[in-house]
Amino acid sequence: MDAEWPRVAVVIPALDEAGQIGEVLEALPWPRLDRVVVVDNGSRDATARIAREAGAVVVHEPWRGYGAACLAGIRAAANAEVIAFLDGDGADDPADLLRVVAPVAEGRADLAVGSRLAGPGAAALPPHARWGDRLAAAWLRRAYGLAATDLGPLRAIRADALARLGMSDPAYGWTAEMQARAARAGLRVVEVAVGYRRRSGRSKVSGTLRGSAGAAWGILSTLARVAREPAYPWPPPLISAIVPTWNEAAYLGPCLEALGRQEGPLEIVVADGGSTDATLAVARRFPGVRVVHGRRGRGRQLNAGARAAGGEILWMVHADCIAPPGAATAIRRALADPAVALCCLRFRLAGRRPAYRVVEAGVRLRTRLLRLPYGDQGLACRRRDLAACGGLTEGPLFEDLHLVRALRPFGRLAILPHPLPTSPRRCARDGVVRTTLRNQLLLAGERLGVPPERLARLRQPAACGSAPREPSTEPVEDAS
Repeated sequence: MDAEWPRVAVVIPALDEAGQIGEVLEALPWPRLDRVVVVDNGSRDATARIAREAGAVVVHEPWRGYGAACLAGIRAAANAEVIAFLDGDGADDPADLLRVVAPVAEGRADLAVGSRLAGPGAAALPPHARWGDRLAAAWLRRAYGLAATDLGPLRAIRADALARLGMSDPAYGWTAEMQARAARAGLRVVEVAVGYRRRSGRSKVSGTLRGSAGAAWGILSTLARVAREPAYPWPPPLISAIVPTWNEAAYLGPCLEALGRQEGPLEIVVADGGSTDATLAVARRFPGVRVVHGRRGRGRQLNAGARAAGGEILWMVHADCIAPPGAATAIRRALADPAVALCCLRFRLAGRRPAYRVVEAGVRLRTRLLRLPYGDQGLACRRRDLAACGGLTEGPLFEDLHLVRALRPFGRLAILPHPLPTSPRRCARDGVVRTTLRNQLLLAGERLGVPPERLARLRQPAACGSAPREPSTEPVEDAS
């Protein structure tokens, strides 16, 4: 490798690409590359094995999504000076890779995008994909003055510039987000004409109407969101993720794993309320996770975690939630706006039951119309604002509702597009209709001024998608 040639890593997202990934890797210019990372995004075939045997570093990203896979690949491309991205389906020609990398490696550009529409294989793109790319490129030209013709996945960018962009989209909007944020940041962006080949088999995105519509919505909504968001704060502030627990051994591991995969500086504080199962043993399996002990009660436990935390931003995550890739980055960006005092993620119930989608729609409506998210939406705020409003209430119920209301004088609520899956265990146990009605009765009682202690005596175990939960009973001293 040339002494002046930078360290180049190639990230290849792949999902069920066993038929193509071997040929893609074989065609790469390996002597010019420092590392090749294949991100297995949940393949059910031999994609990972074939990539590993071909010499690639294989990492696994369980969260499905193009952006999620790219974020995982970036984490694995440690010490690279230039990071390139190439699809694993064989549609992009690996022979074009060095031509795309060259402007960045030689210092002539910060970001180089391979344009399929400017290359000889434009006709191989499905018509709806061509029109969609042209529409998005026109938006980039009009909104940002970027000379764009395509959102091609084959691209290369300086690693330090990429870090400062604060990429966070876990899905189809990834490529559009990169170009829009690069334009807003004043990066030097160039296009390189590249070839394109019809892939064997059906594309997971452009091969179906549903996939194409989802990609189009993701791209256009991302472009609209980027236009109104503040710049990513640099250096990024430390986030303290506080996870209150009480007998959560069955759920805590995946929660901590997802938090550990977040980008940027983040510490995890488990605030335990006297668990009698293996919760503490699970927490201690994760290096760097701090455990504090206090009396049972979510408000008390979150306050104890906040006192022990060192971050400027406090992110309250329930133990049965799975944080999506890019969520921490999106939280930092949202709270970089001084007009924002609180942000939350989009509520989602894990599982495919149609009734869960109805519950999610109701929660979205309530959050947008009433500006009233609940604790299972991953509330995040600044430490100083939490202290100024007196912390969380420590009664048996509604600490999340009280926090949302207490923070309103400090600024507005930002609703992030990232979904936060939570366990549907209570809905599955008690039924969706019963638990929803019970929640609404409890909330009505709270609005009518019924004491929380009385409501706690009348209620059953907490319902999904709601603030209520078991009252505090454990006689253990608070953590200092």
